[in-house]
Amino acid sequence: LTCLKVSRPSGTLDAIQRAERKPFSRKFTRVFVREQNTLFEFDLRWQPAIIGRLDARDPKRNRLLAVDLEPFQDSPTVSRHHACITETNGLFYIEDIQGRNPVYLDGKKIKYGERVPLTAGAIIKVGEMTLVFNTIG
Repeated sequence: LTCLKVSRPSGTLDAIQRAERKPFSRKFTRVFVREQNTLFEFDLRWQPAIIGRLDARDPKRNRLLAVDLEPFQDSPTVSRHHACITETNGLFYIEDIQGRNPVYLDGKKIKYGERVPLTAGAIIKVGEMTLVFNTIG
């Protein structure tokens, strides 16, 4: 008997490819992440909400960029499209959407393409940047 973990594609990469913004559930009055060193807050107003850096060469890729960490880095350690936050039926998820540079949630590495549940107060690490996820409902 062999047990294999069956994973279904989340559809996030397809949504990103279509550059399709969808709202979060109405029950959330605010969804945001706070950069831990500067305490700068990024409001997340759509999903998929991409965490990454602005792409000056291809502005079309910036449509879903919700957390632009470019100004907060001396040297780039965050990919253009590094991670993504989505919500389904009131539950939030984070996903590594590029696979080359790691994404950590509460100190544990997230596997590429895997949607991991995200709770208020969770610590997200992308490159050298640390973000705290929060919701207000």
